[in-house]
Amino acid sequence: MSSSNRLERKFQKSLNERWLLRFSTIHPDGGNYYGIVVAIRSEFIVVCDDSEFEFNGFQIFPKQSITEVRDGRVEACINRIIRSNQALETVTTPQWISECEGIVDVLHSIHRQDIWPIVESLYENKQKTAFYIGPITKVGDHSLWLRCYDGDGKWEKRYELDYSDIFRIEFGSRYERHFNAYMKSRAGQRKQTAKKPKLDNPRKRNSK
Repeated sequence: MSSSNRLERKFQKSLNERWLLRFSTIHPDGGNYYGIVVAIRSEFIVVCDDSEFEFNGFQIFPKQSITEVRDGRVEACINRIIRSNQALETVTTPQWISECEGIVDVLHSIHRQDIWPIVESLYENKQKTAFYIGPITKVGDHSLWLRCYDGDGKWEKRYELDYSDIFRIEFGSRYERHFNAYMKSRAGQRKQTAKKPKLDNPRKRNSK
């Protein structure tokens, strides 16, 4: 059996049985992910991400990002735990994913819904990584644009990413939801401040 066929069979098992697997990837740092496949499409899979026996958002992986899956004794134990603590009951599938066949469809849908995703890319022969978070501003034929902010909560410039460089897309995680909510609230505060009429006297305000 070829490696790709084996992976497809494991993806299908995870989807049908709601069975957690460990996913090994092409990430240069050797990143592994635990989760349950909740959707399989021709170009990608959607994984409900597991973190310490609880589920925490979704990872969308282009199929070429996955190199291997592990389904051994450790995973069997985790599956027993997530069934005993009712975590499995929280596993869902985003309904809009059913309308997406390719990564570009996913990005168009995320853009329309004003979801601010995390996108991680690999470039320079997949040996270097870049992490982006923020709103998508444009979805083009071969690339997308995101307006990103950094770990200090400061807005950066707009970045263009080639679709071929996308390693994963994350949304719905606690990190993404809380950080995005904070940045959106700051943006709203700035808009309110900008619209507020200037009623105070500058000379009086600056006087001691």
